[in-house]
Amino acid sequence: MDPQACGLDGCIKCTICTQVCPVAQRSPFYPGPKAGGPDAERFRRTGHRDDESWTDLCSGCKLCELACPSGVRVAGMNLDAKSVWVRKNGLSPVTRLLVNAERFNRLSAPFAGLQNPVLAHPLLRKALEAGIGLNAQRPLPRNQRDRFRRWARERQKRRKPVNGLNAEQIAYFFGCYTDSHAPSIGKTVVKCLEALGCAVEFPRQGCCGIARIASGDWKGAEKIARRNTRWMNEVFARGIPVLFSSPSCGLALKHEYEALFHSAGTGYLPQAHFCDVFEFLLDFRDQAIRPGALEPVPARVYYHAACHLKALGIGFPAVEILRRIPALEVILLDTGCCGLAGTFGFKQDRYPLSMKMGSDLLETLRRVSPDFVVSECEGCRMQIEHGSSLAAVHPIEILARALSISVSSPPSSASKAPQTGS
Repeated sequence: MDPQACGLDGCIKCTICTQVCPVAQRSPFYPGPKAGGPDAERFRRTGHRDDESWTDLCSGCKLCELACPSGVRVAGMNLDAKSVWVRKNGLSPVTRLLVNAERFNRLSAPFAGLQNPVLAHPLLRKALEAGIGLNAQRPLPRNQRDRFRRWARERQKRRKPVNGLNAEQIAYFFGCYTDSHAPSIGKTVVKCLEALGCAVEFPRQGCCGIARIASGDWKGAEKIARRNTRWMNEVFARGIPVLFSSPSCGLALKHEYEALFHSAGTGYLPQAHFCDVFEFLLDFRDQAIRPGALEPVPARVYYHAACHLKALGIGFPAVEILRRIPALEVILLDTGCCGLAGTFGFKQDRYPLSMKMGSDLLETLRRVSPDFVVSECEGCRMQIEHGSSLAAVHPIEILARALSISVSSPPSSASKAPQTGS
């Protein structure tokens, strides 16, 4: 990593990055982003690398970089050190399983009806915990037999031309979580975009690779990035923007690929071609989403801003749109990281720390007991539902109700889950 590119000499030792780090706040075994990043990087450049197994504690939330007043790529240095450790020592069995989950879910989709209860069985979960370190208490997302990808292909075949001067051709990067675990969210995104005058296409795509990036498997992530880059460039050549509904996917596409390709000295996709769904709606469909055109949604929702959404630097466009919906009270939370951090919270040795990291958020939600918790991030929604037993939904599901769009399982205050402890 180039010192100028990462801003190594810009570190002024203020320790703000350590103060905001959710791991450093809860674990005595992590030296913190400053000590593990700029401080240690100076020794690494002279060839001194001690045991850096602690780099696995960096969750990749990027809050350290957001807080740095000098613009130092603190998280980048920590992740770079993690990638060096992984190249020397390899991935742990549980990490290897988790970063390959997309492939496993794709192959096992036809047997989802059998797979889900088997993987939820307490005896198997205990065996996996003892054998490879997959925590038995953490619920696994349910695999869906009818994947979003199949629905998208059929819809694209039947799609009718969108007429009108304001028609907009867009592409959708739906991500592997939506494809395998939450196809209803992807369908809702498409229906909302079509209702607002967009023609949606679905370019060839694979997993974004964010789990491999955060786990230090940069070699595997680079292969994924190059494949997606090749497929997305076919879309960009026609001047079509690519929208994403998962901030983690967006972070990989807009920012992390740049770091991967920079280290390899090769080109990278232009960031401007990627856009969050709600960011796009604010910029290009703002007039169509006004209070008079929206149905009331009587509910009180708390919006949790995911770390990766903050790292995108686009603000909170979903909050701006949701606050236009009549009868909907939207409260923006500011309680830090949810703690799941992708694959981090699924590991046996990280699960207790994961729950501690998210304790402020979970305790706040249990205390205020909103009708819904809203977040674009699938990991945050999983953590919230697991730790608070409150219903957590994607903001597009709320917007769909306001647009009178029928979805498979629209949020309703009557479906609010009972409040329990973590």
